[in-house]
Amino acid sequence: MQELNKEYLDKIKPNYLKNGYPVPKWIQFAEAMIDLGCQVELHQAQTTVSKYIYLTKDNKKLKIRFSNHKANHQMETKQDCDYYVGVGNYGVVTTEQLIAKLKDNFETERRGRTNKEIAYLAEKRYKLKLQSV
Repeated sequence: MQELNKEYLDKIKPNYLKNGYPVPKWIQFAEAMIDLGCQVELHQAQTTVSKYIYLTKDNKKLKIRFSNHKANHQMETKQDCDYYVGVGNYGVVTTEQLIAKLKDNFETERRGRTNKEIAYLAEKRYKLKLQSV
């Protein structure tokens, strides 16, 4: 697993652009989470193109899967990750939706709401089911 910071992300972004690819969404997500004060780590799957981002903030750790293909249905049902970005077995979640949801969750938690209240507000606001808070 590799810890990510702005300097490293700024260093690798040109590699995508010079090869004709846009900056990957997982990089945009990592930058947004660093801006929110999270520790961000990356694990790149060995057998697929999936990327796993681990966030740590306020002694809480979240695992987010970024992929261009559906997750193994059994693993997704078992909720092996806290969030799935991309096409999943239960719908599509965009990078922008997850950034907004997590930003809202972090801000809400600072206002002293319970996890149940946070989940309710996030579901209502973004029409997404929270798998974990």
